[in-house]
Parts: sequence; structure tokens; C-alpha cells
Amino acid sequence: MVRLGSMSERHGVAEMIGEAMREIGVLVAVFGMLDKILRNEGPTADWTAAVLVTALFFFMFGVTIERRR
Repeated sequence: MVRLGSMSERHGVAEMIGEAMREIGVLVAVFGMLDKILRNEGPTADWTAAVLVTALFFFMFGVTIERRR
């Protein structure tokens, strides 16, 4: 069983996880679109929507984790 220490340690863990989730969201948005552009394929509407929804999910999940700490 993993045991977290004091409240400040839990605060730090939640902050780090939230920040990582937000960064993942940004990276998905940037590299998802960059992938299509570098392959000389035009980003379709479906691809763009999927990338942006995934990125928004990770970003909002990170914000929620940080707010609930």
C-alpha cells in the first residue's frame, strides 16, 4: 500500500499530475496537427476535431485535478 505523507506532499503530487495532464493536452494538439502537415496530408475536419477534443480533454482533466486538490 502506498502511503502519501503530509498534506503538502499530496498538494505537490496533485499539482504535478495536473500540470503533466495540461502539457499532454498541448502536446497532443501541436504534434497531432504537425503529423498531418509533415506527411503532406491535409488535416481533415474529422482529424482536426479528434485531435482538438483529445487535447481539450487532457487539458481540462489537468485543470480539474489541480482545482480539486
